[in-house]
Order: sequence, then C-alpha cells, then structure tokens
Amino acid sequence: MHVKWMFAVMFVLLLIPVVNSQELKVAILVSDNEADMAVAATVESSLERKGMEVDIFVTPWGVYNSTIVDRIKAYSPSKIIIIGGKIAVVDKYEDSLSDYDIIRASGSDRYETAALAVNLLKNVFNVEVSNVVVLYGFDDYSLKEIVKKAEELNAVVILVKDNQIPPLAKEILRELKPGKVVIKRTPNMIKEIELEIKEVVKEVEVEEMPIKERASREIKEAEGKLNEAKEKFAEYTGVAKVAVERLIELSEKELYEARKAYENRNYGKAYGLAVSAKVHAKNAIKIMKEVQVEAFLGIYKDIGEMKSLMEKIKEMKTRTKEDIEKHRKEVPVQIK
Repeated sequence: MHVKWMFAVMFVLLLIPVVNSQELKVAILVSDNEADMAVAATVESSLERKGMEVDIFVTPWGVYNSTIVDRIKAYSPSKIIIIGGKIAVVDKYEDSLSDYDIIRASGSDRYETAALAVNLLKNVFNVEVSNVVVLYGFDDYSLKEIVKKAEELNAVVILVKDNQIPPLAKEILRELKPGKVVIKRTPNMIKEIELEIKEVVKEVEVEEMPIKERASREIKEAEGKLNEAKEKFAEYTGVAKVAVERLIELSEKELYEARKAYENRNYGKAYGLAVSAKVHAKNAIKIMKEVQVEAFLGIYKDIGEMKSLMEKIKEMKTRTKEDIEKHRKEVPVQIK
C-alpha cells in the first residue's frame, strides 16, 4: 500500500466516532484464513475485556454463505466488524447486512489488515493496548495457537514479514507504545526485526522456536497440502487449470529444495521454502474451489513478501518437464 494511502485509511478510521462499550453487542465476521482468524480472536478478547458481548462468525475464504448471514441476524448485533479484504470476506455479506453498522478492517494484505484491526481497537473502541504479540504472517502453527489462547494472552497481534516490519505495522507499534512485546521468532525471521522493535518498546521478550522441529513440521505440512492439491487437480476441469498446474509445480520445486536444505542442516532456509511451498499448494486449492477466476489475483496480493506469480512462472519456464518429473520422483529426505 502506498504510504499516502496507508495513512488515509488510518485517518478514515479516526473519523469513526468512539463507541460506548456498555451498549455494544458485536459480531465479528472473518474468513477461515489463519492470520485473520488469529486477529479476530484477539479483537474478540480485547472487546470482551471492555465489557462488550462479542461473537465470531467464520465464513469459508472467498465464499458467500447465507446461513452465516442468518446466524448474524439472529444474534442481532449493534455493530459488525469484518476482518479481511473483499476477496476473503466477499462484498455480498455487506450487501446482505446493509441494515447494520459495519466496520471493515481491510488492508492490501494480511499484515495491513492486522495492523488496521489493532488501530480500530484503539481509536474506535478505545481499548487500552498494553501487550503485543509479534508473529511471522505465515507461521500457521503460532497463529492457530493464538486463536486457542487469545483470552489468556491479553494481547493484540501484529504480523510481520520474515525480513521486515511492514510500514503500517511499524507505525501502529509506535502509536501504541505497548508495555511489552513478545516476538515469536520463526527460523527464517531476521534479527533486525527484534532490534527495530526494541527501538520503540522498552520490554521485548523473544520466544525462540526449536528450529529443526519447526522446519520438519513445515515440510510435512507442505507435503500434505501438496498431495491434497494434486488429488483435487486430477479431477479439476475449471478455466484456471494452467494457473493451478503452475502453482503445483512451484510448490513441488520449493518442497524439493526445502528437503535438500533440511538434509544439509540449513533449517532456516528449509523452513522458509516449506512455508512457501505450502502457501502455493493452499492457493492452488483455493483457486479450484473458486467460481470466479479473478480471485486468483487477490490470493497473490496477500503474499506480498514472495515474488510475483508471473516472475515465478517465468523462472519455471527455464525448467523442463523432465526436471519436474525428477522432483516428483525424488525420494524424500527422512525427516525425524
């Protein structure tokens, strides 16, 4: 997101009147994307601590479900918060719920969405934020943990890339001035992220993850998602067949390289490659579920730190079909 646009979005949120927490019954509508669900869980627990009644409604990513609309209406909220972009939580939900007071926290990617959700808590709901958990945006394991433990954490979530703190996330951290930040460092996260946070926050705790174990887990999860994508692709006849095939090939290539890196004890590299392989496989599955092929472009807007899909496809053109077959037949490294 362009810097001027980024601050324009924040300014618009600031124009929304501060609400009276005692009168609120809030519905949070979010897709089943791991990152957005973790953000939703911490928003829910933050609002509940302010004395509000809050419930979360989860929609499948990019899919409209009228049953969810009926459940929200039956809940009869005084305010609805949508977390996620219009590809993840489709426009039709807002149309169907137009009689309600709706606020959407939606950035150009998961990092901005998380930061805007925190900004909304502070500036619209007047929530005092004292603790922050900083996570790598594609650390599915920690994101799922956050969903389970959001209430006891008493913290909000800021998402970062493996090699930088996105501008809006950095600005929100400066504005919050939290008492404590916990960084859940993944094997591929650079040290500079911790150093940058220490410039604006006094108390920073770093939770190191067992690097070999995490790399192993990511490789296994990537294998599972890739196998699922291949099985679905065998029966897929949609118009995005070429794009899906390229994604599966990219996933295979990255998984192959992840295994090699693991074998060479380069666990940080193995972890990063496995995460990328898993994301590509998951996105192939998403595309095969979609009716509208345009959603494909939205998926790749959401993985900003990776090279663009077109660049990756260009790279793949230098590889022969024989190379791909070799990758498919390669005997997997034994992960212990």
